[in-house]
Amino acid sequence: MTYGIAMAEGIGKTYTAGQYIREHENTYYIAGNEELNRSSFMKILLTSAGISTKGTVPEMLQLFTDYMKGMEASLLIVDDAHLLKDRVLHLLVMLANSISGKAGIVLIGGEKLRTRILEGINQHKPGFEEIYKSIGSRFITLLSPGPRDIELVCRANGIVKDEWLQQIVEDSQNNLHKAARLITQYTAYDIAA
Repeated sequence: MTYGIAMAEGIGKTYTAGQYIREHENTYYIAGNEELNRSSFMKILLTSAGISTKGTVPEMLQLFTDYMKGMEASLLIVDDAHLLKDRVLHLLVMLANSISGKAGIVLIGGEKLRTRILEGINQHKPGFEEIYKSIGSRFITLLSPGPRDIELVCRANGIVKDEWLQQIVEDSQNNLHKAARLITQYTAYDIAA
């Protein structure tokens, strides 16, 4: 299956993807960026799987498709998919169609990913309806963490002093990246004290 996940900024999508890859075999990761064209995207993808990066884009796509189909429970995670060019997103639809029923793809991006695809459909941009259909015509949407979520992360990382908890919750502004930095600072301070 193919899923589209739109997550609020600062929720830890890249960390979560990395953790999943470390815990599961046959899982491949690529970080999207606006510089990638179809060829460079496929080369990075093949390199991540340890496959030679020669040939045309369709040949490289076929190599990766065959590779994914030959593995059990394989998954491709594309992080920051909202940064990818339209043609690369269309390439992912071809890949998803090719491995359907054999492997999965997860497109992770900010809210911009969801907005971009829905606007593409509304503007009748070529290929956007196919992109949306390939992810099941829906997005899994994860919002920013709330103060209680930040508090739970603090407690899970050994921060239990009420004044520290309150300060981290306030200073992090519901952003897990900021909370993680603050937790590290407070933990280092506690060790030094």
